[in-house]
Amino acid sequence: MPQQSEQSKGLAVWFALLTGVAVVSTAALLIRWALQAGAAPMEIAAARLFLAALVMWPIAIWTMGLHAVKTLIEQVDHSLIKWTMIAGVSLAAHFALWISSLDYTSVASSVALVTTNPIWVALAAWLWFGEKPRLKVWMAITLSIIASLLISWKDLQAGAAGGFLAERSALWGNLLALLGAMAMSGYMLAAKAVQQHRPDWPLLPYVATVYSVAALVLSLVVGYLTGPWWQLSPAAWPALLLLALGPQVIGHTLINHALRRLSPTIVAIAILGEPIGAALLAWFMLGESLALTQLAGFTLVVVAVLLAR
Repeated sequence: MPQQSEQSKGLAVWFALLTGVAVVSTAALLIRWALQAGAAPMEIAAARLFLAALVMWPIAIWTMGLHAVKTLIEQVDHSLIKWTMIAGVSLAAHFALWISSLDYTSVASSVALVTTNPIWVALAAWLWFGEKPRLKVWMAITLSIIASLLISWKDLQAGAAGGFLAERSALWGNLLALLGAMAMSGYMLAAKAVQQHRPDWPLLPYVATVYSVAALVLSLVVGYLTGPWWQLSPAAWPALLLLALGPQVIGHTLINHALRRLSPTIVAIAILGEPIGAALLAWFMLGESLALTQLAGFTLVVVAVLLAR
């Protein structure tokens, strides 16, 4: 019975992770909607996290009770503050870089490159936590690199065919997405560090705090560069609300839940399923065609996830 219970918990964690990845796959499409409605990339990132924090705090307080939240505040220590701040700043950088990349490159290329974090997570987890990847994980990481190159190959060819400026634009977008992947890796590793340092720390208050830190950082940056982000076109708000409620509140919270039971490297590899959902939605909703190389890359993503599992 205990073994069956443990297996059920393991399956529940994987179900939560894969559900989170599926919901997060809708983010690129919603971001494109907001961009077309006149919102700037940094404004989208700030609004997404601010709205998500507004939703998460009442949920956290309601599920735990106000007294329990006050007790938690009294138990905060220096290490918890440090890792939570690192997670928040990393998340802010991730969204600022990745959403900006969607202004320059295709959805498929951007999402494929931003989910290369298995490489950076595996290397950093080895250095920080001593989690030396097993052979199957290294194989999965190798496949994920090949898959990302295959998925973004079409976009790079299109940029080259369009001349120097188009090629430079595509390369710049891909570089932003790659830097966004590195920032996402920092966010995931900080979440794992919090779980190791304080395994008793509840998920919802942690997630709400991280979203709040990220929203504050982006609000300050956007305010300094262009003015308050909430002075947005009314046409962008439906996309921003859906972005906050779906990919952020549901998707990222489920992924954070999975990080408490699984290695950050395994979670990062599972997130490679996001380019498949994002590219299929972009094909269906935006008319972005899919090449054979992209389909081959999607197949390798599935193989990589199964190897990691």
